[in-house]
Amino acid sequence: MKAFLFVTMFILLPIAMATQNYFLSPSGNDGNDGSKDKPFRSFQRARDAIRSLKRTMNGKLPSGGAIISAATGDYPPVGDSNDSVLELDPDQDSGAPGSPIVYQSDGSGPV
Repeated sequence: MKAFLFVTMFILLPIAMATQNYFLSPSGNDGNDGSKDKPFRSFQRARDAIRSLKRTMNGKLPSGGAIISAATGDYPPVGDSNDSVLELDPDQDSGAPGSPIVYQSDGSGPV
């Protein structure tokens, strides 16, 4: 039984520590989970998801970091006028060597 648990942990631990991917779409919803099938609507929501992830992992990111992939389109401001600019804080929104935070296009066109 102990051998089974050890083998299971050995196999599952690298999977649990893999890169965290979030997806954005102009037709998404910030109430979604940020998956490819249920993307977020705003960059602010993606940023907040990463902040939350870091809090649950004692200030760290999984090995491989976090990638936010944005579908082509316009992303109008959400909420009040202060939400029209994505504000990043170096303490909360920075990755680390081997665990970067990457904002990128999903390759489908301009964002």
